[in-house]
Amino acid sequence: MWIDPKPSHTIHYQRSIPSDVAKTTRLIFVLSKSETVRILQNLKDYGVSPVHLLHAVSALAVFALNPVTDDDDLTAHVTHPTALMALSRWFVPSINIKTHFVSSMTLAPVRLAWRDLANIPDEKDRLLRALQLYKVQFDAYLSSPHTAHLAAQMARLAGPEPDASVNIASTVPTNVGNIEKMISTKWYNLGDTREPVISLLHWHMGVKVTIPACPLHMWTMNSQLTVQIHGSDHYDESVLRSYLNEIVRQIRLLGE
Repeated sequence: MWIDPKPSHTIHYQRSIPSDVAKTTRLIFVLSKSETVRILQNLKDYGVSPVHLLHAVSALAVFALNPVTDDDDLTAHVTHPTALMALSRWFVPSINIKTHFVSSMTLAPVRLAWRDLANIPDEKDRLLRALQLYKVQFDAYLSSPHTAHLAAQMARLAGPEPDASVNIASTVPTNVGNIEKMISTKWYNLGDTREPVISLLHWHMGVKVTIPACPLHMWTMNSQLTVQIHGSDHYDESVLRSYLNEIVRQIRLLGE
């Protein structure tokens, strides 16, 4: 299903060899609290999640910025080869995640084919269709008893060279989730809870990339949705900014 001789559709990078291998561009957009409430509520009403949203909007942004030609109408696709999926549902009762750190995620490919969207003229309707297509794929993985063993098997089977069908410029979307559920945003002196010594006001991801892949992260903190993209010096900053702006524009369709 995933071995496709046609590489994934992506945005275009400007340099095959970066001018500065140490350079990483990080761009962030924070949506307002009112927009965040509307978007998350609408996701819930449609029966989909922020994970599905991030994959859908990043793929649709690729199609928007790098339009599919007539020759590629039936074959163009955006494939995210490393979609992150939580495995905590398979924990045995003896595992207490509050007292033990246990790696509980795996990576699996998901994709969006242009032919499934091409005949939908309305942008919001197209987004809703993309959301459902991603939901079907994630649900299939997470309902399979084999998914918990997927990463181990892939490590055994993976060859020394990357698959020719994988485009190294593919986006890598990751929904981090609600930051307040992961770490405390207020830190106090021992025994004194009147005033915090440290307050966490902002949060961001630091990712070093040396290939044209674009790590894309989304999270909520202080009731605001944040989207962040990283890019190596393969890209001009203006290209990454256009990509992030289009992703945010697609997200905002759900707040209308």
